[in-house]
Amino acid sequence: MAFGSPFGYIGSMTHGIVSALNRTGVGILGRQGYENFIQVDAPINPGNSGGPLVSVRGEVIGINTAIASRTGAFSGIGFAIPSNQAKFVYNSLKSSGRVARGWLGVSISDVSADLPKAQSFGYQGDHGVLVEQIVADTPATGKLREGDIITALDGKNVENVQQLRNLVAATPPNTDVKLTVYRDGKEQAVTLKLGEQPEDVLASRGGKGGSGSKGEMPDAEAGNKLGLRLASPNDELLKKWDLGELKNGAVVTAVERNSLAAKAGISPGDVITKIGGSDVKDARAATEALTKADLKKGVRLYVTTKDPESGQVMSRFVFVRDQK
Repeated sequence: MAFGSPFGYIGSMTHGIVSALNRTGVGILGRQGYENFIQVDAPINPGNSGGPLVSVRGEVIGINTAIASRTGAFSGIGFAIPSNQAKFVYNSLKSSGRVARGWLGVSISDVSADLPKAQSFGYQGDHGVLVEQIVADTPATGKLREGDIITALDGKNVENVQQLRNLVAATPPNTDVKLTVYRDGKEQAVTLKLGEQPEDVLASRGGKGGSGSKGEMPDAEAGNKLGLRLASPNDELLKKWDLGELKNGAVVTAVERNSLAAKAGISPGDVITKIGGSDVKDARAATEALTKADLKKGVRLYVTTKDPESGQVMSRFVFVRDQK
């Protein structure tokens, strides 16, 4: 049952059924939001937000929050914040005047979103999260590695990014947690102490240091197979794409339309810093490595780029395979 004051009608009650728990990807809060909603079809309208969602036993199980609608009116899908999540926020605000969330300091992606990429590390599972980037000077530094696949936290299986973020955020800072990670062909236990999430998470991510020298722009056969044009880092290119001061790697200066690289999401301004498990020094080294790669089996690239939303230099894995 949902209680509230829809359209100003104080003390109104509606009823319905719960369709799903832990509903994520709703899009209400954006990429950095902690989405973990109860989905319910009890009618919720303007004025219900903030009211309780109550079980038939009179237990408050959620806080009415939002609806999915193309018209602005209730269309059968409503969302409520779980009561235990609201309680965590309430207790944190009451005790310290702010919400202190646990923090790892990593950029991650869903294994299920790109199974071939996860399989390129030898992982055969279909759940978990892939560590794409380690933020410098955070709890993950020296404990986790790029390419680790996190499958459990304190013995609880981790299915996806949103679940891991919610679990970590709900754990008090300075708490020791044990992560189960797939690394070097086997599962390993990694224990670390959570930090406190900074107010601006995206601003805490930075690029790699160093200064580059002018390079050449090879247009090798392997690059053409992927549909890439590469150049070694130089001051002009780094300034053009605002990439900080990357010293090593191969800068993508052009991507052929409908090419393998384009389909994999590689764009001009990306910098390839690893191919497979090997570091890339410059464009020539990149083209040599790509020449040897079997694109039928696929090749894994580690790519650094300027995130258009946050304005920060970030890194991610990209798996490219010719499926023809």
